[in-house]
Amino acid sequence: MTLDLTKLAIGDLTRALRRSESESSKQNAEDLKVGYRSGIGRVWIQGWVVHCDAEDDTLAYVDDGTGILKLQGSKPLAGCTVGSMVLVVGKPQLVDKKTCLIVHQHFAIKDPNREALWIAEVANDAFTDETDKSA
Repeated sequence: MTLDLTKLAIGDLTRALRRSESESSKQNAEDLKVGYRSGIGRVWIQGWVVHCDAEDDTLAYVDDGTGILKLQGSKPLAGCTVGSMVLVVGKPQLVDKKTCLIVHQHFAIKDPNREALWIAEVANDAFTDETDKSA
């Protein structure tokens, strides 16, 4: 089982978490499967911040066009302002049947061209064979 970082669209992550929850009463991120990939412990997503909680600066919501994801940090999510594009790495989980990402790292993205590149990166990662990744 590998626990490497997996690039995912929020919609794919949400479907994988819900499928995992319905298949097992004990949902475990390392049991997640998306396509041929399994053992997903941490994910990398990118999207636009659509909401920042005014009372809790460790909470924000991101939309990548495939879904909306709740971000929960252990410290303030600096650079997460409504309308900014962010890259986020973290551990996925379902909280009250909603997809949530426990943030390990996050970065504000300044280059507006990153959105188009991100879509290509996710597609490439989804279709790259495991043997190609190890080369």
